[in-house]
Order: sequence, then C-alpha cells, then structure tokens
Amino acid sequence: MEAVTNHGKRVRFYSAVERLNTLEQEKTAGKSGRRAHPLMHLDLVILDELGYLPFPQAGGGGWIG
Repeated sequence: MEAVTNHGKRVRFYSAVERLNTLEQEKTAGKSGRRAHPLMHLDLVILDELGYLPFPQAGGGGWIG
C-alpha cells in the first residue's frame, strides 16, 4: 500500500496460479506476450501463493526468468 499511496508506484497484485494459467492459455492460443508485456511497465508485481507452484529441480528455467 505504501508503494502506491506514498510513492506513486504502479503496482499489480496477482494470484500466481491464475496468472500462470492465463499465460499458458495465451501461449496455447499462439498469442504469447500480449498479457506479459504490460507487466514490464509496472514498478511492482506481487505474486501471491508463489510457494504453492512446483519448480523443476534444475532451477528456474521455467516461466520465471
């Protein structure tokens, strides 16, 4: 809240699972990047429940770069 109210930052809050599902649907439809691109113009992105997603043992080679 402080980032928005006191510092005028552009912030978005997402459920990590919902956001990942949306990005996967976009990829399947052949429209990759359309929903991810606006994230690049934010100052802060909050991903709730990120710890509930499985990650490969090899590291972060998946959707988080």
